[in-house]
This record gives sequence, structure tokens and C-alpha cells, in this order.
Amino acid sequence: MSYNTQFNNLEQLPATSWRIVSGPTVNPNAPSGFNFEQLPSGVMKFTIIGANYAGELAAVTVPVPPSPTGIFTLAFNLVVDDAASLMAQALEFDLIVSIGGWHYNGSFQVNYAEGGECQIVNAAGAWVDTGFKPGLFPAGQKVPVVITCHVDQVKKIMSVLTINVGGNAFTVPTTLQNIPATQLNWTDGVTVQVQCDVNDVLAGGQEAFSHEMDGICVGVA
Repeated sequence: MSYNTQFNNLEQLPATSWRIVSGPTVNPNAPSGFNFEQLPSGVMKFTIIGANYAGELAAVTVPVPPSPTGIFTLAFNLVVDDAASLMAQALEFDLIVSIGGWHYNGSFQVNYAEGGECQIVNAAGAWVDTGFKPGLFPAGQKVPVVITCHVDQVKKIMSVLTINVGGNAFTVPTTLQNIPATQLNWTDGVTVQVQCDVNDVLAGGQEAFSHEMDGICVGVA
């Protein structure tokens, strides 16, 4: 399937286009530090430090592109640092589509605590294993990731259809698709969220890691 990229290189938007979101709806454990920065090389670097499974996210919202098929994609390149394999609990990358007050949740994460298991959310909003386990990202190496979702505005459901990590494609089981949308009355838009969560390997100490992203794109088919 070919995709029409509507919004290229979101990491290069003005820093004011991005925002940090925290609180219990993101993670009940606030980190002691979380930030994003645009590096001269053109990538965006996300860094977190905290304890006891702390987490926080950065988000950017763009207009909803026209999509006759309802297919939306989130694509990016990812480079993790040396600390991620030990300090990360999960790396989360969400594609949220908001149309007419309806919230279509395409949340996706790589669970480092489970050895690199890809997870999406179910109808209850809980993380579930997809059965796709590409493993931990190799430190310092650029890995392309593409998440493809389908939004059905008639049935008010969303499905994560495929996940592609490093060129390895996976089709999400149909039993994990057709997640009901919820009415949250967000302003219309496509929101990309990048969340970092630390584990507790230091038994209450401060864990820290970072990762870089570029080529962050939202597309439609």
C-alpha cells in the first residue's frame, strides 16, 4: 500500500508547537525531569530521569488530513542510547485522531520490560501484547518504524492494522482491532505523542535514558 505523507518532519516544527503533558492520565508517577530538544543535526532528543516507573510525554497536533480510506500512518526513525536497554520500562508512540468530538486511540508501545514486545491498547484502554516481539532497539542505530491505523467514522472504531519495525512487518490480529472510539471532545486534529517511561532497576534510585527521533511523519492512504 502506498501512502501520501501529509505532514513531514514534525520534529523540525518550532519547539512551541510541541508541548509536555503530565499527570495521572499519562502516568501517576511524575519523573524528576523530562524534556525534548531540537539538535543541530535535525533530530529531536527526548530525555527522562526518574524513579519507580515514572513517565511523561511530549505531543504535537496537526490538522486532520483528508483520507477517503480512513487509513492513517505514523512513521519515524528512532535511535536509542546505551542506557535504554537497562533503564527503560517502555517507549510509547501514539497516533491519536480526533474528529467531531470522537477520540480514536492508536496508541503503540515497545515494552522493554517484556524484552521488546509491541503492544497496543484494548477497548478498556489497557496495554495488550500483539505477539510481535522485535526485541530491544540496538543502541546508536537508526531504526525506521511505521504504524498503520484505520479510522471508521461510521462505526466509530479504530484499528491498528500493521506495525513495521526495522523493515519487519507485522499484521495485528483481528481480535485486537475495532477498538471503540470515545467522546472526549478534543479539538479536531491528529496528535502524535512520544512518551518515555523508566523502570525501577535501581530500586528507588533515579533511572535516566534518552532517544532521538527524526522523519516524524503523519500520512494517509
